[in-house]
Amino acid sequence: MTLLIENANAKTIKAIRAVLDLDSNATIDVLHDCTHNPSTLDNWLNEANEAIELYKKGKLKSYDNPQDMHADIFRE
Repeated sequence: MTLLIENANAKTIKAIRAVLDLDSNATIDVLHDCTHNPSTLDNWLNEANEAIELYKKGKLKSYDNPQDMHADIFRE
């Protein structure tokens, strides 16, 4: 399973949850859109990978407000 990460936002988190809800053992390779600044891409990739780890720990929630998602990810 491969996810194209264009932004680390609530939609990305929902996509990760949907994949892992279907198969909790799925391997997700996180790719990115290389048209953005490299440091921005690193941040997005790190957040997506953190979200995957939080899911595996049973700590990933659904978010309507992306700022809440960022706060939870960085709190861990």
